Amino acid sequence: MKPFWCSKVSGNKLKFNGDELVVKKASKGAINRVDKLCDEENEYKRKKVYLPYIFSIIQIVALCIAGIGALSLYLGTDYNIVSLDDFEWCVVILVTALSGVVLVGIFSYEKIRQINYEKSDICAEYNARIDNVFDSIYLEMGVPIDAPYVDFLHFNYRLNGAGVVPVKTEKYSQLFNIWDFKFYSDNKKLYMASDEAVYAIDIASIKGIKKIDEPISISVDKRQKKRIAKFEKYNVKGRFGTFKIESYYIMEFEHKSDFWGLYFPWYELPVIEELTGIKAQ
Repeated sequence: MKPFWCSKVSGNKLKFNGDELVVKKASKGAINRVDKLCDEENEYKRKKVYLPYIFSIIQIVALCIAGIGALSLYLGTDYNIVSLDDFEWCVVILVTALSGVVLVGIFSYEKIRQINYEKSDICAEYNARIDNVFDSIYLEMGVPIDAPYVDFLHFNYRLNGAGVVPVKTEKYSQLFNIWDFKFYSDNKKLYMASDEAVYAIDIASIKGIKKIDEPISISVDKRQKKRIAKFEKYNVKGRFGTFKIESYYIMEFEHKSDFWGLYFPWYELPVIEELTGIKAQ
């Protein structure tokens, strides 16, 4: 089986599945507009949000001093390897503590700047401009404005006798990730649109939708507010940024003699069933 929008691990390489299903692509000009706008925002953040490189150097120096001080205290108090008089120990403790304060202070200051930026009108303006560009891309590719965003699962995998086996790689710390595309249909094909291309599946080629009663974990950054809001809407439980999806489905279909699967969370089943007219097994 070829899982849609997933990558097969072959040696040290990943072979992406999905290009075979592309029926439309966004123009290079549209994609360049997105890249240009993202570069513009990143440049603003580099100048106004992120701290100058000198602060990174100070953090590294403070970390080294704090590490040496902590090690000296550990070796001196537990093993008597480091021998200093009372005044020297006081200096070591003071310098170590100050280095720790510098580390925490710089880290906290930059986080505050980032949080303030995310709440600012400038950030909202950039987000609105990016949304407008994406809307124009969807319009260019003929994607209906009211097409819903549908979550589906992405993972890297290997094949063995049991079939598809998700695996971790150096790039990804978790087995599963979630992507969302705009889904729509015309009674003959099911379309899935990213902001760069439209993928299509012949509805007649769909063999069925089966449920997999196995929980999976998804880590979500707190800045992904739309994703977290969707999890809350469907009562997907989470803790410390990790959410547990109790089960998922695989929509199985054929394309040019190849057997494919679209993996998606349980809460997207009603949308998939409505768009395809096929009920889950």
